[in-house]
Amino acid sequence: DRCFAAWNLFLSVFSTWGVYHMGKGLYNMTEKRGLQFTICGSTGELVQNLQDGPTALALCLFCFSKIPELMDTVFLILKGKKVRFLQWYHHATVMLFCWMALATEYTPGLW
Repeated sequence: DRCFAAWNLFLSVFSTWGVYHMGKGLYNMTEKRGLQFTICGSTGELVQNLQDGPTALALCLFCFSKIPELMDTVFLILKGKKVRFLQWYHHATVMLFCWMALATEYTPGLW
């Protein structure tokens, strides 16, 4: 249980860090260029606006973190607990969406 608690604490701290930096970056970009730009702007323009801090790093780490987050499901299986459909469906589909958004440069995925 301590390992599972430590894992969840790590994910919570990581998520808080990511939300802070993504929120700050999107707020600054929205204030500077407008909401429509953050949704419809080209990827190149968005990247230029995200260079002033760890926002781009937070976005990339968020996408890559979807694989280790599957460990939640693995931990539950190893503990002999029943894994609900929503648990593995959520982890699988969010991981696929993040990878698709990263691979196709889907800018609304920032939100």
